[in-house]
Amino acid sequence: MATMSTTPPQSQQQQQEAVQPMQVEQVPPAVLLQPQAVVQPPTQPPVQQGNSFFSKKLIKDTTDLSQPWSTTTEGQRAEGKLKSNPYDIDAWGILIREAQGQHSSRARILFEKLVIQFPTCGRFWKTYIEHEMGHRNYDKVEKLFQRCLKRVLHIDLWKCYVNYVRDVKRELSNYREKLTKAYEFALDNVGLDMNSTSIWQDFIHFLKTSDCTGNFAEAQKTNQLRKTYQRAIATALQGVENIWKSYSDFETSCNQSLAKKFVEDKTRVQMAARRTAKAFETEYRSLNKNSPPVPPTGNPKELQQIEMWKSYINWEKSNVLQTDDMVTLTKRVMFAYEQCLLVFPYHTHIWYEAAQYLEFRSKFMAERGEPIQSNQMAEEVSQWYERAISQFLPDSLLLYFAYADYEEGRMKYEKVHKIYEKGLESEDLDPTLIYIQYMKFARRVEGIQGARVVFQRARKDLKSKHHVYIAAALMEYYSSKQTITAQKIFELGLKKYGSEATYVLAYIDFLTHLNDENNARVLFEKALSQVPPEQTGEIWDKFYEFENNIGDLTSLLKVEKRRYETLEEILPERMKEREATAVIDRYKYIDLYPCQENELKVVKYKSRGGQTETSTKGMSVSGSITESSYESHIYKPDVRHMRPYRPSAAPGVGLLTHAGGVTPIPESLTDLLSKLPPPTCFHGPFVKVDELMRKLTQTEFPHDPDIFLNSIDTLKFEDKPKSAKRIHPDQETEGDSAPVHDLYRERRMNKKQNLSQSS
Repeated sequence: MATMSTTPPQSQQQQQEAVQPMQVEQVPPAVLLQPQAVVQPPTQPPVQQGNSFFSKKLIKDTTDLSQPWSTTTEGQRAEGKLKSNPYDIDAWGILIREAQGQHSSRARILFEKLVIQFPTCGRFWKTYIEHEMGHRNYDKVEKLFQRCLKRVLHIDLWKCYVNYVRDVKRELSNYREKLTKAYEFALDNVGLDMNSTSIWQDFIHFLKTSDCTGNFAEAQKTNQLRKTYQRAIATALQGVENIWKSYSDFETSCNQSLAKKFVEDKTRVQMAARRTAKAFETEYRSLNKNSPPVPPTGNPKELQQIEMWKSYINWEKSNVLQTDDMVTLTKRVMFAYEQCLLVFPYHTHIWYEAAQYLEFRSKFMAERGEPIQSNQMAEEVSQWYERAISQFLPDSLLLYFAYADYEEGRMKYEKVHKIYEKGLESEDLDPTLIYIQYMKFARRVEGIQGARVVFQRARKDLKSKHHVYIAAALMEYYSSKQTITAQKIFELGLKKYGSEATYVLAYIDFLTHLNDENNARVLFEKALSQVPPEQTGEIWDKFYEFENNIGDLTSLLKVEKRRYETLEEILPERMKEREATAVIDRYKYIDLYPCQENELKVVKYKSRGGQTETSTKGMSVSGSITESSYESHIYKPDVRHMRPYRPSAAPGVGLLTHAGGVTPIPESLTDLLSKLPPPTCFHGPFVKVDELMRKLTQTEFPHDPDIFLNSIDTLKFEDKPKSAKRIHPDQETEGDSAPVHDLYRERRMNKKQNLSQSS
């Protein structure tokens, strides 16, 4: 903001035109923050659900750097990296540094791509906005704030917004009113942030220095100051004790007789806030709130941060402030989720857990007899799901189904239909599972006729798979008890998916369940002739099990021989040991085997949960050809205790240095170091560890512990140093030797001589 202090103000008319889009509408008080409810300028239509600013298609289009933007060799090399990996932070950093030295119109192209690629990164938005402010493009700044403020609850970005209003709007006639609204707007959204102390203190100072005329205005100022103070001291902030001291002085200056009552009433709340702030600093100061959002990678640093965020959120759920206001508790927890989603907006489970918690609180409020708060939270849950699938995770089927189930529980069936229709309209989603869940919903709400309508639509969809037929047939069998209808659906699907092993196995299980032996044998033979041989392993196993349970010995041996001959052509090496384990398959039952465990190991027979399975390119073969049975005998090194190594010319602080590189400190030591005071607090004594260890290794200690203990006792009495207690000069003995220059003794002797001469 240093550039703003030297910027000449615009004319009043220009300022008023620039401030128009920033008019904050009066929104009814809600229970929770609503970051998705962005205040749009009057000239812009509201954002539609299917045309979100953060849509995946728009991200792909805007980050296409096929047209070179950079004019430097290093920048063009960075653009080449972004073509293969649009989330390369180092490459973006090179382009950002180059853009900061460009004119705003040219730099704006890159910054737009940047904030769309990383829509929740507060520091990137702040960099973009400060670049526009440096070129005095205040109309662009207003629109950028409109786009990002409510979506990105990043404390530095909101501080930039408050400073902008305070510095740029100074010449307006209603400047103080607008700045007051800006402060209140910021505190309502990010006032729970641990680092928002400066905003609270600036607002309090602003209220204190405001001019008032008349007793009524002075009373309003005092009431507003008191409310602001009480809100601040009840919030876990860094340095909240300073605000508490200022509040105590404020109450004393207002009325000394009432000051003690006001201060005593808020002491417990303030102590809880102070205790919470210190606990946060101790446990969670390593949370990274500035990391750009990227899709899940599964690397150790990402997993560590996710676990730390979950720990922090659970910590907030435990009601660390010990407040009785459940609305305040819910706000704090949801604000913690908001902060986490700034870094991990592409993680489905975080969105789902947040929605589940909000739904739980909504039901809790309803049970307490607070329907207004409960309804507001219930609407927040819907907005939360809508925001997730519209902006960040349009491909997450889990969120679609969870959203639909939630609305179904609220008996908003029309909305559920719209959710499923939205999923079916997506070009990037496989509609098969959506159709299946849609059929289940239709059956629950409209009966079997509604499910049949959805199934009829799924049959016409070329992108749907055979699973739809299986689900529809089993639904007819179990729900409406229509066995003939279910079998017709299976037959209908068999014409289209006769070569799909999964579909054939489901149909076989259905016929076996009906005890339809003849049709089951016909289906086995038909499937073995249509399904590719490399996918028939599981079908052969099912056929063998079928004959073992129902057929006679002759048919069982025939199937066993045919299976061996067929699979021998596919896996000739592994089928050599098949004869040793085939007889075990014949006589085993669930988890009962005709051999001892040691004998099974000798023939390399592997069983999982009572059944022997394997998968080799879609083929399931039982017994000796189990893949895992071979892998279990392969000994692999234990890499759990290996430390990563990274070459580095200039290792930083907090790393274990090695020749030519560094190694991160283990997690156990990192946790210990986070709880210890910083190194600047320690001023000695400093022990030379290498020298100490060298002395210990060179010292010869006796092997007998008794001799060692006796030698220590002897040293205690023989080598005991003389007492440091001074002896009176008159009591000195001949054996005592005084230092050559002992000032104390000289003064005593001179004093003694003077006394003797005076007498």
